[in-house]
Order: sequence, then C-alpha cells, then structure tokens
Amino acid sequence: MDSNLSTTLTTEEKQSLLHRLNSPWEKVSTAAREEIQDTQKYPFPMLLQLVEEERKQMKHRVRIGRATYCVLFAMWIPAFLSRNRFVLLIPLHIIAFISTMYLRTHSVAFTALIRLAMSKHNDIQVLPYLLEDWGRYGVDKELDWAPQRIFIHLLGQLRTQDVPLLQTKHREVLNRCLLHREDSNPFLKVAILKAYQQIGDAYALKVVEILLERGSSTQPAVYQAAEECLPYLQQNVERVTEMQTLLRASSPTEKQEELLRPLQAEEPEAESLLLRPSEKTP
Repeated sequence: MDSNLSTTLTTEEKQSLLHRLNSPWEKVSTAAREEIQDTQKYPFPMLLQLVEEERKQMKHRVRIGRATYCVLFAMWIPAFLSRNRFVLLIPLHIIAFISTMYLRTHSVAFTALIRLAMSKHNDIQVLPYLLEDWGRYGVDKELDWAPQRIFIHLLGQLRTQDVPLLQTKHREVLNRCLLHREDSNPFLKVAILKAYQQIGDAYALKVVEILLERGSSTQPAVYQAAEECLPYLQQNVERVTEMQTLLRASSPTEKQEELLRPLQAEEPEAESLLLRPSEKTP
C-alpha cells in the first residue's frame, strides 16, 4: 500500500466516497465512479484499502446486528407470553429494520469491488478480491450481467506469469462455477476455461475431465472449450511434474552423503598399537 494513503483522504472523505459508490441512485454512483477515474487522487491501492476498511466495518455491523437481534428476541418471549400484542409489534418492527440493514451491509463490499473494477477496468490485480467476495456472496447465486462481463474481461487478461495471482481459494470459486452452475451463463464458463489454458493446474485438469465425462449434459460451448483446454492443462501438469522430478533429483541423497563422508579408521585400537613405541623386555 502507498505510504501516503492516510494523508490523502480523511476518514469522513473515505466514508463519503464508499457511500456514494454504493448509492442506489444511479446519478450519485455514476458521479462517484467518474470521480475515482482520477488515478493521481485515487490510486488503485487506495481504492482496495477503502474496500478492506468497509469490509471490516461490515463485519462489525453484523456482530452488532446479531447481538441486538438476540436481545430483542429475549424481549419478545415475555411479550408473547403476556399476549400484549402492542408490545409485540415494537420489537418485530425493530427486527425487520435490522434485518434489512444486515442484508444491505452484507453486499456492500462486493458491490463496491464490482464498481471499482468497472471504473478500473484494466486492473487485473482486483480479480482475486472479486473472486473472494463472489465466494462470500455465493457462487450458486446468479450474477448480474455487468459483473459477469467484468469477470470475463479480467479472466481474458490472465497469462502464464499470472499463476501466483490466484490462490487455492480463488481457484475453488472458479471450479465451483464450472461444476455446479450447469444452467448459468456459458460465456463466463468459457472465459474460465480459456484462462485455465494459461494458469490451469492439476485440480483444473480434474474439473475439465469431469466436464467432458458429463457429455451431453454439459453446455455445447462449454464442452468445446473444455476440449480445447484439455491439452494445455495436460502440458502444464507434465511441465510441473518434470520440474518437481528435477528438483528431487538435484537434492542430496543418503548415498551421496556416504560418498562425501571422510574415511574413518575401522580399528582405532590397532592403529594405537602400531604407533606405540616398542618396549624392551628385561
């Protein structure tokens, strides 16, 4: 992160920017996205830091909401037993309000990341953050076309040197999308399979083999992309296996250590007898 981030924006300005980015009013959110196009005032690391701060605040709000819900539920029980309906309505309205706020705060970080990615469309470094939040949001849930288009664009930019960019948890999200979303948008799955041609690993190879084994149950475009991806994955796995074999061969073995070990006298007592000066018998 940039060392000057804390001095560029105040806490109030950061919160204001996040709220405007997540505003339900299209004019407000559009103006905020246009504002952060200024890369000098809003460098990309700063935007990611803003999202991380919002994520922490979201977790804090969720804890408060759950604690409040438990307290109100404890208040609801005696009100229900006393059959005082008027008293019963008050906590129910409060619970409904808290539930609404909880559902909103649950998606704030994901929405902010999507909109940051829309404004910084060519920053591939945002892909791990998007995948992580997609996993939290739920891979089984259908994404809107706008975030799907962002994923397709960013996945198409992956190259062989970008293998370290995605960790195991990020690849699991992509694999779940391929295997468990049979009725989802095929364009996103095709983009994932094309990305696997560059960064695929042994787990991706297993996923592609499963897609091909399903045959007609796999969407035609996805099946064709899996067929095209298979030889690339096989080459990637073979290359990794060869590298691991070479590394194991270059490591010292016990026999090599024995050859390099200095010679030791097997009979030290015999040596001491040979080197002992002769003694004359009387």
